[in-house]
Amino acid sequence: MGVILLYSMLAVCGVLCVALIRRYDLHDREPWWAVLLAVALGAVAMFIAGRTQVWILSAGGSWAARNFNLLMAICAGVTEEAAKALVVVMLAVVCRSIFNDPLDGLIFGALAGLGAALEESVVFLLHEQRAGVLPGTEPVRLMGHLVMGGISGFGFGSLARVGRSSPATLARWWIPVGLGLGIGLHVLWDIVAFDAGDLGRMLAWHTASGMGLMAAGFVTFGLFVRIAHSRSPGAAQDQGSPASIA
Repeated sequence: MGVILLYSMLAVCGVLCVALIRRYDLHDREPWWAVLLAVALGAVAMFIAGRTQVWILSAGGSWAARNFNLLMAICAGVTEEAAKALVVVMLAVVCRSIFNDPLDGLIFGALAGLGAALEESVVFLLHEQRAGVLPGTEPVRLMGHLVMGGISGFGFGSLARVGRSSPATLARWWIPVGLGLGIGLHVLWDIVAFDAGDLGRMLAWHTASGMGLMAAGFVTFGLFVRIAHSRSPGAAQDQGSPASIA
């Protein structure tokens, strides 16, 4: 019964996160099959990223063992955010008919991040053999991956097609900017988390750094929503003018 309750709570958190993401998809909401596909692909991508991290750390030998926290933080940030971005690219290529808005990079990146978080949570909970209640870290994990996935995927909204052949009104240079910010936030977050985990408690700088990174992530996510929405065909129609090329 406890295990059922645990995963039911995790599923509820996931559903609430999806509802939050779809709230930003104002003009051309993605079909549910595409939402579920993005979440599922995010989970698969996270599994592959995890196996890649194990391989890299194993290949590092004694040097990796001596610098485990830093190397793990870098590996996790790079592989996991790159995996989420790859999901967005796959959807942009395969699902051309629905990847038709500059906001879709952020939307699908966030959904891939949610899938990644769910996969990581399940692995963690099975490993720890926890049951009965959802640990307090899990909502943070879900929202963190969601936000960072959206940031990393934002620039790939430039791959969208707002018409039959016209490119999206989002500059391609946003791709490295968004992905770089997503990776940077992820690496810094893990450095703080791993250090606190080693100590078994949160020091003042852990709390301050964590709060600062959370704030930076949410502000960046919100800014990217505004940028993408301002270049959306739907926003241009609302204003009674065509979208401008950025």
